[in-house]
Amino acid sequence: MAHAIWYCACHPEDELFFNEFKRHVSALAQNHKITIEGDPTAPPGESRSDYRIDRLARAQLLILFVSVRLTTSKEWHDVWEPICTKRSSLYRGRIVPISVGSVDLTDTPLADWTLLSGGVPIGGELNRDSAWTKAVPELRKIAEELKQIPFGDIQTQSAEAYQLTFRGKGSEAIRKLVELRAVLEKYPKTDSLEKSIQLERAHLRDRLAHSEYTFGHFSEAGEQFEDAFKIRTHIASQYPNDPDVLFDLSTSHFWRGHLYYLLGDLSRARDAQARGVDICKQLVLADPNNPEPGRSLVVLETDLGTTLQEMQLLSDAENALRAALERARDQVAKHPDDYPIKRGLAVALFRLANLLVQKQQPTDAENLCLEAVSECLNLVARDHGNLQWRRHLATARMGLADARSALGHLSLSRSDYEFAVGTMGALTLCEPGDLQGWRHYGRSERALGDLFMKEHEYSLADAAYQRAAGAFERVAAAPSPRYHRELTDVYKRQILCSPPEEYRQRVLQKLELWTKKLAELPAG
Repeated sequence: MAHAIWYCACHPEDELFFNEFKRHVSALAQNHKITIEGDPTAPPGESRSDYRIDRLARAQLLILFVSVRLTTSKEWHDVWEPICTKRSSLYRGRIVPISVGSVDLTDTPLADWTLLSGGVPIGGELNRDSAWTKAVPELRKIAEELKQIPFGDIQTQSAEAYQLTFRGKGSEAIRKLVELRAVLEKYPKTDSLEKSIQLERAHLRDRLAHSEYTFGHFSEAGEQFEDAFKIRTHIASQYPNDPDVLFDLSTSHFWRGHLYYLLGDLSRARDAQARGVDICKQLVLADPNNPEPGRSLVVLETDLGTTLQEMQLLSDAENALRAALERARDQVAKHPDDYPIKRGLAVALFRLANLLVQKQQPTDAENLCLEAVSECLNLVARDHGNLQWRRHLATARMGLADARSALGHLSLSRSDYEFAVGTMGALTLCEPGDLQGWRHYGRSERALGDLFMKEHEYSLADAAYQRAAGAFERVAAAPSPRYHRELTDVYKRQILCSPPEEYRQRVLQKLELWTKKLAELPAG
């Protein structure tokens, strides 16, 4: 078993406390396989800065010997204060401050932290050996806690598990995320990690909820999203000006808005998305160079525009979508290797194109979709295993088909629809339980059927509508008025294909059954 590194930082004049600390924790260090290192132990001839960078990168724990000498030093402001506020990439793990002298921490990042041994300065004790002896049990407890899964590993595993959702392994993603959620719920609470733990609890719930709703588990997803929102709202009340906390809160507004949209509750979707937009705009103004709020703002404005479009507020929808597109272009220019923002650009392009087709501007829509297809092809080429990016490519081709169909270019449109149908159908085989995937497949088949109707090829249209109905029947298992309406809409299209009377009656019976089920659902 490799030795863990506990890195100690102190002012040069406080080195005697560092030496006392090493002596009193020697047994603990031996039993728990801990190597105690720090600036005072830098080898001769090696700069303290280089030594520090190397050791901090591998450290399991950072111990700060806090004194007036340390907190008023240049090194405090250049190195340790940024680390305590997570503004430095040198070290982002757990920190334990030990007071070795009376010091006022009111205006420092440690103001709200609990110092070891209740904050009683080691140097203020008449018997320092006794003071260190009292501190050792707390350090032993910390050593035991660190034997658990490191918090950073939980974050990494959570992100890796979530990526399985986009690779056709949603069931595996849910299983792993549930396991990690249970681990995090029992994770020891510490002052230095408390906020980070709470934020990660919210992240886990978002990721789990996303995985759940792809399978049509809307109730479970809603509970997880609401729990995450409550956690973030509570943290925001404690840290009202913390940009990381506010950014996370905007994430909750996005997810809740997205679920409301899927459930057909457009007013609540719009309100949640608008609140998320407002937060991200504030964060972008405060720090224009931080790509995260700008990236999220693109997604939120795109979703808001889509919601407004469905509410038939077309002017407002176009404003939101054009703002998202302009912002995405600006972000891509600043961060050309940021693939998530390129995804945001592609989605903004084909969502705006969809609106322009509705507003009878198919030429502009075609140009936007050609650009969207190009962006999506680049994404897929970079990571073909990402099912989400392949689905975006198919959606962009559908948008291109819609525009070309409106322009009367039916043969070109047909090849685009057939590409979308083939891609969406293949993706359902990757994750058969993904209802969102079946919905996208159903929509592509329905669009192809509409094209066949334009060409008066009724038998081909009927076959496409039958496949669409089969897909939507799977999706309608989820309690969403939107999904039920899409199914009944396909049944109505089938009837227009002039099928034989017996077949027509069967479709009418299905239409009556699902119309009744739709009426029993809460209005969206």
